[in-house]
Amino acid sequence: MQKQKIRAVVFDLYGTLIFIHNDRRAFVRFLNEIGGNTEEGSARAKRIAFTKYFSDPKTMATQINPNHDIDIVAHSVELYSETRRARCFAETLDVLAHLRKKKIATGLISNVLIPYHKPFFDLGLRKLFDEYIFSCEAGLTKPDPEIYKMMLEKLGFDAGEALMIGDSRHCDVDGPKAIGMQAKLIDRNGRSADSIVSLNEVFPLIY
Repeated sequence: MQKQKIRAVVFDLYGTLIFIHNDRRAFVRFLNEIGGNTEEGSARAKRIAFTKYFSDPKTMATQINPNHDIDIVAHSVELYSETRRARCFAETLDVLAHLRKKKIATGLISNVLIPYHKPFFDLGLRKLFDEYIFSCEAGLTKPDPEIYKMMLEKLGFDAGEALMIGDSRHCDVDGPKAIGMQAKLIDRNGRSADSIVSLNEVFPLIY
């Protein structure tokens, strides 16, 4: 069957469009401590943090584990410091601007917790997107089929008309393809088969 013409490109955020300079995975340590540093507790903290909107890290920690005894101030400083070190990959802004110039719709789906959505706005990406979905606002995470369907409904296209680009094969390739979207893994290290190493390689996929 011939593939449909791509009319929309949906991107992941971290590892795809932006990265954190000197990434120390502060949110991982934060959620592990909220969960009591147990596998079950950490998994529960992650599941809640990525699917509920909290106004700040203190509220998040208190609602996930009212009995926590972690240093909220220290963790908050580290979390916000990390988001301020977020940077766009060299080609990100040019690629997004070119897609808009060519009338290709753009969407973003990101599994994030507060405050990791901030760089999307602080780095000027919002103006280059038609629609965006953050898991902590939608109550869903990739690869739940409903989060991709939600984006397709927002953009107004059929699944086959949309291409997903991201750095997770599970979330950004297998998940979208399961509902009929086209998808391509970005692996900037070039170690994965059937992947692209730069966002510039998106263009041959859609024209």
